[in-house]
Amino acid sequence: MTAIDVVLGLGFGDEGKGSIVDWLARRAIAEGGAPPLVIRWNGGPQAQHHVVTDDGRVHCFAQLGAASFVGARTHLAGDMAVDLYALEEELRELATTTGEAASDLRARVTIDPRCALVTPWHATVNLVREALRGGRRHGSTGRGIGEAKLGPIRMFAGELEYDFATRLREVRAGLLARASALAADDFARALIARASEADIFDAYLAAARLPIAVRDEAPAADHVIFESAQGSLLDRDHGFFPHVTPSRITRRAARDVARGLRLDAPMTVWGVLRAYHSRHGEGPFPSEDCELATRLPELHNREDGHAGRFRVGWFDAVLARYAIGFAGPIDRIAVTCLDRVAALPDRSIVTAWRDSADVERDVTSAIPVVQRVDDVATAISEALGRAIDVASYGPRAADKSGTKSA
Repeated sequence: MTAIDVVLGLGFGDEGKGSIVDWLARRAIAEGGAPPLVIRWNGGPQAQHHVVTDDGRVHCFAQLGAASFVGARTHLAGDMAVDLYALEEELRELATTTGEAASDLRARVTIDPRCALVTPWHATVNLVREALRGGRRHGSTGRGIGEAKLGPIRMFAGELEYDFATRLREVRAGLLARASALAADDFARALIARASEADIFDAYLAAARLPIAVRDEAPAADHVIFESAQGSLLDRDHGFFPHVTPSRITRRAARDVARGLRLDAPMTVWGVLRAYHSRHGEGPFPSEDCELATRLPELHNREDGHAGRFRVGWFDAVLARYAIGFAGPIDRIAVTCLDRVAALPDRSIVTAWRDSADVERDVTSAIPVVQRVDDVATAISEALGRAIDVASYGPRAADKSGTKSA
């Protein structure tokens, strides 16, 4: 019988979901199983999950499943936004890291025909619109994910088998016209001028013409891992608008995708948290601590000019409990980056918000109650009222220890 693991981030993203996916796959193989199928089922190429192998190799998995180092296949499910050019770039980078041929890696990837295709011109509209917001930025990554999934000019992976060049020209023309209608300054006009150049069209079309399987069923597998994008605190229904993603990031959403793929099997949902909270870009962040950010410099997430700066704060049990409540039921809890906090001479977590009861209403004005603790893992477990099933004291699979039941 097929077993399904779902890996959900319970923060604002960057919780270490990729490292847990890699660990789950390696554990299954060590117990005699075959490499799993990883289904990336929401989000898009902006959701980047870093994996560090025991021998020190590093790859940022943006569209490929984060268990690809151990031979896992990847299926991009229908709610995933796919950038074909970025996917080909990632395949080439992974091939360089692993020594495999990019064509062999590509053969392990399947795409649902319902996947929205993200193009450079969706990104152009996105960037122009975000620039016009000025001080009211949403914190978009500038990749065009929302425009590709929810905007009026969309295209889908199922169109690859038809006259795709003609269709791509139509989409480019429509999106450039849309961006031009929004343009109001030299920056926006420069973006549109660059996006209009022929080399961008030719590069995207070349990537789209490379052979890749489009299928509406997931490949057969005994072990399936659903790898979520972003974190649940960015969920379109339960996050803090307007700083949300177009995706739903909950157990129920994962179950709906599984049923749509005709996968009806026992599901174990893993909730992943950092030992401290972090946020990339704009939006409310009650426990943010600029001084802590200097003590915990980010190892993999760059300061992105579009998404904004990488922000850090103490672990916030109020937000964690809120995410567990709406995203669950959560069967297993994994906490990452414990080694980084353990190395600090003083450690804290946020146990409550002063005079606040409604998380959604009070998030922008919350005054966190910060409590010094000796051991962060123990403090998190007590604050959540449940055991930590996997404690991660480093980025590698070997750095993770789990309870017997996990």
